[in-house]
Amino acid sequence: MSQNDELDIGPLTWVKNEIDSALNTAREKLGEVLSDSEQREPLRFAQNHIHQAAGALSIVGLDGVSQFAEAIDKLLSAVSTTGEAPDSTHLALAQRAIGVLGNYINEIAAGAPHQPLRLYPLYRELVTARNAEAPQ
Repeated sequence: MSQNDELDIGPLTWVKNEIDSALNTAREKLGEVLSDSEQREPLRFAQNHIHQAAGALSIVGLDGVSQFAEAIDKLLSAVSTTGEAPDSTHLALAQRAIGVLGNYINEIAAGAPHQPLRLYPLYRELVTARNAEAPQ
């Protein structure tokens, strides 16, 4: 039996619209911060939306994918807790990761095999961007 056979995408389809909405809102809010680095409130909203998406992914049993979303959340948290203006490189990385996450969710919802290790290279970037040690 393959991993795809074991994944029941039914629960994902029930919450997919909410996850998509949260990811889109997070990307929009990060775009606001990228265009004006003095803004801090949109960064907090972006982080909240990513946190919601991570929770929903965990609830529907996509643990590896939820860990990827949590890595985005942690990066945004690290960016927001510094007293300095947000690093545009980190914000761009978070936006790219949100896009990849959205695409991955769309693919598995359409029947592609669930292979969360495909996200590992970008996961590693997210972890190391906040100066944490990435798993080997």
